[in-house]
Amino acid sequence: MRPRILAVALLLIPLATHAQEIESLAGVRLTFENAGARALAMGSTGKANPADIAGAKRSFALESRRRTIEGRYFSDASLNTTGIDSTTNGVSSASLIVPMPHTTWAFFYEEPMNVEHSTASAFNKSSQASVFFLCNARLSATPCGPAVYFPTPVTYPLDTSLRLQRYGVTTAWSRGPLAIGASVRYERFHQKSAFVFSNLVVAAPAGVDETTNDSDTTYSAGATWKLSKNARIGASYASGGAFAGTRTFAPDFVRPIEFRTPSTLRGNVAIDVLPQLTLAADVVRVAYSEMVHSRRDLFPQGAELGYEDATELHAGAEYRIGNVAMRTGWWRDPAHALTSLNGLDAPPPFTIAAGIINEAENHVTAGIGFGGKTRFDAAIDRGSRSTNVVMGVTTTF
Repeated sequence: MRPRILAVALLLIPLATHAQEIESLAGVRLTFENAGARALAMGSTGKANPADIAGAKRSFALESRRRTIEGRYFSDASLNTTGIDSTTNGVSSASLIVPMPHTTWAFFYEEPMNVEHSTASAFNKSSQASVFFLCNARLSATPCGPAVYFPTPVTYPLDTSLRLQRYGVTTAWSRGPLAIGASVRYERFHQKSAFVFSNLVVAAPAGVDETTNDSDTTYSAGATWKLSKNARIGASYASGGAFAGTRTFAPDFVRPIEFRTPSTLRGNVAIDVLPQLTLAADVVRVAYSEMVHSRRDLFPQGAELGYEDATELHAGAEYRIGNVAMRTGWWRDPAHALTSLNGLDAPPPFTIAAGIINEAENHVTAGIGFGGKTRFDAAIDRGSRSTNVVMGVTTTF
């Protein structure tokens, strides 16, 4: 494929994809759930179950974060890679818990996603097309299938910003060993993405950009059960949201798009193996397939583009000495980017989706908490392609 044909092919890609495929096109990992400092430090265990507030004391909590993510891309025909970092800061959550005679209420704000990322800096006018080989819906440096040509690095020249905000109310009730809770969440999703063609091999006659500024109402429900004085289990479900937007191609062509967030189903267990030591583990099923709301045969050879559901594993521990708590944990975020669901090879231009690195990410976490009525917590989550630092303060009154 000559460079001029390649540029035309890149123009066609945005017309065949939906907004939620930005994760694959930009090569960054999106997050749809928010972990507080304590949960984050313990491998992101014990989060997102509304039943957990049952019996809690009156308190106010405020947390902020600094998150750095790296998009990693194949940078040459030998499949060497290059990385592009982006960092966001700001308030990640705020909550007020109000106990009542028979129930406990919580009012909260959280921001699970705030991403600004650009791959446009990786492109320049001297970019050259490199030859790759397509094998089992993945790119290879050695001959093993059809030859394809892409500029390096293999990604799209994309500037994007995404922000997901939630405002909600939670109520929980407990009786004996059982606690039940539910929450209603008003969610706002903001997206602004632009495909930047000016620095490609051949200047493009038009650009493509997407804008989403929409809201939806979602919910979550959960329950916990105390097996004994020292052991408890829980389960929860959180629905996904749908947000309408538009894609503009050239000045006169506008079409509707929709960004959907996945639902999650979570199970967890926590055991006090010692009075001062708690171990916790979670299993989370994330329905990424819901992000594609209709099955689409995008590939001429019949290879189907979409997302596979994924199962996250989380584990953590907390050791307490007086008013000081030390925490550590681990969790695994499976690969869940855009892929060929049936494993069939796809001809250009769709094969560029195979050039975005889609690998599982293992996270190691640690943190500390100290204080009495006013408590300070800090946590760090370090993954192979991301770093998340959360600091918070909680006042009980």
